[in-house]
Amino acid sequence: MARHTSLEERIEIIETGQAGMTTVQIAQQTGWRPSTIRKWRSRAQKYGRKGLASKMGRPKRGALSSFPARVTERLRDWRHSHPGWGPKTLAAELNSDPDFAGKALPSLASIGRFLKEEDLTKRYERHSHLPESTGQKASAPHETWEMDARGYGKVPDIGIISLINLNDRFTHLRLLSYPLQVGTHRVVRYGDTEDYQTVLRLAFTDWGLPQQIQVDRDSVFFDNKSKSSARGCRRTSRRFMSPSPHAPPLEMPRPAARTGLCWSTPRHLG
Repeated sequence: MARHTSLEERIEIIETGQAGMTTVQIAQQTGWRPSTIRKWRSRAQKYGRKGLASKMGRPKRGALSSFPARVTERLRDWRHSHPGWGPKTLAAELNSDPDFAGKALPSLASIGRFLKEEDLTKRYERHSHLPESTGQKASAPHETWEMDARGYGKVPDIGIISLINLNDRFTHLRLLSYPLQVGTHRVVRYGDTEDYQTVLRLAFTDWGLPQQIQVDRDSVFFDNKSKSSARGCRRTSRRFMSPSPHAPPLEMPRPAARTGLCWSTPRHLG
C-alpha cells in the first residue's frame, strides 16, 4: 500500500531544504524518494506554504468546471451586460474573442447549463391569447391604421435595421416608415414601448388621430407585467380606439399638437 507524506513531513522537507541540504541529502535523512522531495520542493516554490496542503474531497464540479475561470467570468459579464444573449450568441462571442483563439471552448449545451446554474435564465411563461378583434373593415381614410414591424436587414456602414411601418387600411397608403437600429453586427435589442411611441408621435403630428390603430401580436403590445406607461393600452386588445370621431382626412395633413402626442394616455387610446 502506497504511503503518503503528511503535512508535517512536507514542511520538514521544505525547511530542511531551506537550511541548505540537497534533495539527495533530504531523501537520505527522511527516507523518502528523491522524486517525492523534488515534487514538494517544487510545489512550495510555486505556491508557497498553501501548496503543501492536500486537496481533499471531490473535484470541483459544474457545467464549465473544466474550463479556465476567465471563460466563466467573461460569459457572466456578457450575460449581465446583454440579458438577451443566449448560448448561441455567447458561443459566437467566445469564438471571435482573440483571448480564446485556438483554445478549447464550451459547447452550446454547456453554456446553457452554466446560465441555469448561475440563475441567469428566465422561466418560460406561456403567452395568453389576446381577444380577437371584432372591428369592421375600414370604410374611409383615417379610420384604421395598421402598425407593424418588418424583419431585419443589414444596411452598409450603418448596421442592422428594422422598419416600423404605419399604413392606412382603407387607402393602403404608407403613412410612415420608421428605421430602428437594432444592432451593428447582430441583433442586440428589439423595438420597445418608447420606439412605438416615437412612431405614433411622428404620425400624429403629420396626420392627426385615426379612429383606431390595429397592431399585431408582438409581445410589446400585451406584456401584462410591463410597468411602462403603455401598460393599459397593451392589455386590452389588438385594436386601440381613439375617441376622436372626426379625424382630419389623409389628403389634408395637419398637426396634432392640440390633442397631445403620447399614445399611452386614455385621451387617445382607450
